[in-house]
Amino acid sequence: MEYKLGELVEQVTETNSELNFGLNDIVGVTIDKKIIPTIANLKETDLKKFVIVSPNDFIYNPRTHGKKIGLGYNNTDRKYIATWNNNTFRIKAEKRNTILSDYLYLYFNREIWDKEACFNSWGSSTVVFSWNSFCSMRINLPDIEEQKKIVREYQVILNSKNIIEKENTILESLAYTIYTETIENCTEWLEINLGISTKISAGGDNPSDTVLEKTEKCKIPVYSNGVTADGLFGYTSKAKINEESITISARGTIGFTALRMHPYTPIVRLISIIPNDNNIIEFLYMHFKYLKYDDDGSVQQQATKPYFEAMNINIPKNVVKFKNKIRPILNLIENNKQKCKLLEKILSLRLSTI
Repeated sequence: MEYKLGELVEQVTETNSELNFGLNDIVGVTIDKKIIPTIANLKETDLKKFVIVSPNDFIYNPRTHGKKIGLGYNNTDRKYIATWNNNTFRIKAEKRNTILSDYLYLYFNREIWDKEACFNSWGSSTVVFSWNSFCSMRINLPDIEEQKKIVREYQVILNSKNIIEKENTILESLAYTIYTETIENCTEWLEINLGISTKISAGGDNPSDTVLEKTEKCKIPVYSNGVTADGLFGYTSKAKINEESITISARGTIGFTALRMHPYTPIVRLISIIPNDNNIIEFLYMHFKYLKYDDDGSVQQQATKPYFEAMNINIPKNVVKFKNKIRPILNLIENNKQKCKLLEKILSLRLSTI
């Protein structure tokens, strides 16, 4: 059955007038549809005007850049507060047998919803998705039992992904322990110069055939110096790097390090390091992963190819022993990442059917 959102939801008007909630209770929203602690400096702000966000309440930011809407859902049992500049809303009491809050949240997570919402946003310098425009949007609802089924199916897949990600966190910690113990216990070292012992290159222009989604023709990953999704930018038809290598972001978030086990193409200030001796790649990866970079005070930090070529690094003389310990762990981490990518696609497909 089709409804307007305004028939199903209502704005929350309860404010923090008694100051029962403080600075640690303030939340904002992201375009990934998450509620997060606010990063704004609100120490001098009157918190009495902030709106209380109760369990099962939603928040959305009416300001948009024309691509995605910042929105979040309080699926916890805790109350928060949000600035009055956001719109906080909940399902009307008389409609709770018509639509589930969890189902509505999944509905907002669909890519098509962002496109429709942005299409209905207005403004010049500041584009706004007004409350009236929000309420005018239409939603087709299955019956409540079908909604429950969809939510359960989605949650099972999401839980599987979360379990794998937690496993990777444990594996990352184990790898770090092995690395630090190796450093503490090693008595014989070899000093290498990166410019001599490795091939170093900087990423170039984005290939003209790059696409966002993998296709039969374009299935080679394109990596930039970004952090999100391990720097994955898209896919192209031809790899520039075919050997196992290490990539390091050289601008913005300097030092983000990844071990690339498959062919790829680097772009946009991404440094690639290919050891002449593959036995040292795991140790170099861990070295750069946990290396602290100096802040040179510039407006926009960057590291260069000569910067890395001039580096001298100590490698354990028996580095093969380290390799044999840590490589199975790194392989398992990589396999888990691939599983998570597959589950993300399945989640996206499930959302597209809503």
